[in-house]
Amino acid sequence: MITNEKLRMPIALRRRRGTAVVLAMLFLVLFSALAVGFTIATEMSSQISGNERDLALSRQSAEAGMMFVRYQLGVITLPSGTTNANLLQNTADQLAAATDPQQRVQHGIQYGPGG
Repeated sequence: MITNEKLRMPIALRRRRGTAVVLAMLFLVLFSALAVGFTIATEMSSQISGNERDLALSRQSAEAGMMFVRYQLGVITLPSGTTNANLLQNTADQLAAATDPQQRVQHGIQYGPGG
């Protein structure tokens, strides 16, 4: 229903009101898109930091394992008569004996808390 007030309004003023509504909707869409983008960026950043933490933990675990094996290889004594043919088997046997929990208790060796 058209009222007298709307008829009295100049055409330019009515067009400005329509333009303001369109601009307000555009800004609403723009800010909504920015909010979604920031949310996605924040989520991706937290995933990346979690992956980097896991990578660092994995690398430290691998380095600790390598240090443990180097130490074990440095302290084992291969039996006399070890040849190239039985070197691997003798080394495996000595490492198994050195890292067996029962052997460690018998020799009084402890690698950390709790045995």
